Amino acid sequence: MINLYLDIETIPSQQPWVREYVASMVTHPGQMKKPENIQKWVEEEKPSAVEEAMDKCSFDGAMNQIICIGYAVDDEPAQVLIGDELTILKDLFSVAIKCRHQAKYIGHNIVGFDLRVIKQRSIVLGYKPPAAIPFDAKPWDNIRVFDTMTQWDGQNKVRLDKLARAFGIKGKTTDGSQVYQMWKDGKHQEIADYCKEDVELTRKVYKQMSYGN
Repeated sequence: MINLYLDIETIPSQQPWVREYVASMVTHPGQMKKPENIQKWVEEEKPSAVEEAMDKCSFDGAMNQIICIGYAVDDEPAQVLIGDELTILKDLFSVAIKCRHQAKYIGHNIVGFDLRVIKQRSIVLGYKPPAAIPFDAKPWDNIRVFDTMTQWDGQNKVRLDKLARAFGIKGKTTDGSQVYQMWKDGKHQEIADYCKEDVELTRKVYKQMSYGN
């Protein structure tokens, strides 16, 4: 069995329709009735409300995009796939094909987020993923996948950083909520480094959870 550690980073999609759609869904507070107050809200407060709503698109496979994927095979050095989204997915699928059906996919919230978004973005882009990727795995399935979040506590969404610190492992240096702002600031290498750091941290946490496996 091959251990394939995986982590993805996403941002809100830069397709124009996404911002237009989000903006159309952001409306003034319901208790606001006077036209002059509504107009003032539209001018002064709606832009920040739209930005806040845009941030949440990072978690929505219909309205986000993958900007990098980090992975590691067994104890090999972690690698990061970057470029346009389709190229990133194609490169990941090449790795999956090499591992065939012998890989256990390991990540933090990998079932609820990483694998789900990879599948959704593949559908959006019209590029079929290899059958070897266990998209249909359940969070408690520790044969084809090992989700460190749900394997620790299926009811409580524990953070990777918290688990690492509990195990005496140095925690994260960056928070995932900062990725979109980092991307807007042009800090693409820093995002890649953060993604690689998450893969390496996940590997350490997994080994602790599997008693040094």
